[in-house]
Amino acid sequence: MSATRRTQPTLEPLQLCIEILSFYGPQTRAAIEQRLPVVAAGLWTDERLVHGVRVEGDDTLHFCERENLDILLRLQRARSRQPLDPQPMSHWPAFMARQHGLGLLATPDREQLRLDVTDGLARLSGCSASIEVWLNDILQARFGDAGASLLGEILPAEGFVWRGSGRERVLMAATDEAPLFTGLSEESEANAVALTAGFRDPEARYTFSRIRDQHGASLSEFNRLWWLAVWSGLIAADERSVLRDAHRRSFELGEVPTSNVASRGVRRRPQFAPVGWSGNWYVVPTQDAPTPLKALEQSRQRIRILLDRYGVLCRELIVREGLSWSPCFRALRIMERAGEVSGGLFFEGLSGPQFASPVALHRLRQSVVDRHWWINATDPASPCGLGLNWSGLPRRLGANWLAFDASTLVMVVEQSGKSLRFDVQVEDPRLNPALELIRHLLHTRGRLSLGRINDRPAFESPYLNVLESHFSVYRDHCSVELSIR
Repeated sequence: MSATRRTQPTLEPLQLCIEILSFYGPQTRAAIEQRLPVVAAGLWTDERLVHGVRVEGDDTLHFCERENLDILLRLQRARSRQPLDPQPMSHWPAFMARQHGLGLLATPDREQLRLDVTDGLARLSGCSASIEVWLNDILQARFGDAGASLLGEILPAEGFVWRGSGRERVLMAATDEAPLFTGLSEESEANAVALTAGFRDPEARYTFSRIRDQHGASLSEFNRLWWLAVWSGLIAADERSVLRDAHRRSFELGEVPTSNVASRGVRRRPQFAPVGWSGNWYVVPTQDAPTPLKALEQSRQRIRILLDRYGVLCRELIVREGLSWSPCFRALRIMERAGEVSGGLFFEGLSGPQFASPVALHRLRQSVVDRHWWINATDPASPCGLGLNWSGLPRRLGANWLAFDASTLVMVVEQSGKSLRFDVQVEDPRLNPALELIRHLLHTRGRLSLGRINDRPAFESPYLNVLESHFSVYRDHCSVELSIR
């Protein structure tokens, strides 16, 4: 028997030309025609061959195979980039303070302050936090009470919306960016979804009472379904004020009976005064499942927003935002090839690879700015919840706060003020600026009842003398209470 010979597959002429050119850098048309045995039809218009590449010292336009050009551009950017040593994670808080403008005095110019708050909201687009933290902490830490008071008028005027993102949690986002961070929550139940049928026109706005009139449930049950629909991201309101009012009332409504005696003394069925939530409510538009190409573009849009928020991205930050790492990593790699981000290791203590925006690279090369600032533990600028080897950090809960001097952690407030921890000595001058956090908590939460200071009973603490110089302090044999003087 004669052995059969295995034949090699024959490449099409166009494919063969592309394969050959993939081994070379940018070349002129004349050089390509001289190098190739035959110039295949359609070569000069093939999308795998990039036309218009410029080479230093030569005004002639060149051609280059696309994937090879991507590799060459990455190598060129790597060579031109100044070496940047990774910074210790202890520098990350100061980097974030500069990224978010924390610790700066708010401008007295109302128009400029409005612009600053709008810019800050854009940086926080898609950020999810508890309603209490959004109302009392996030903007106050950046712009003070004056800046935070502008939120109600900025939201509709500048194109921002809020969406439910879990029980008693909301996110703020630009209108066109909100769909990137919202989706049907696991908390949704059939009755909550059915409630949205009362919003017959998806483009219209409705009052609470108008939707309730179409529903046969009791007020308490309807109110439960209403807020379940809110937390699930199914409905929302144009105004932010309803969130503050609902939070103040613990999201509960009570039926208020009016007199059941008519003016002529005839008894009649009890009537109830109108109760409900203010505001103009609407159904949040649903999103169709994206195609693979659209899903990739949405991941790139999310990455751009998060780069504006963090400057440097890695797996821990992506996951903490509630996003999946895999599609984000793919988008980051594509953006790295396009020159939008730079890959590397920028902070020790965070996993690699890490990706930084051009603005972040510039900030990383600047020296640490000395400023005093504070944040809630759930703030995006907080190092809590990243799994760091940092023993002094509290849990990532809305009842915890941190005060810094540059990157030095000065004070931690836990359990809504029941526990304080000072990481500096009593005589340290950095202690007094950190107490602005205590002043803020007294202003927004009222009195603080201290149980322990630095793991000792509060009434025994040497730090009480410092606290007494700033606040009214009432102490007895087992507790200490702080209030604004």
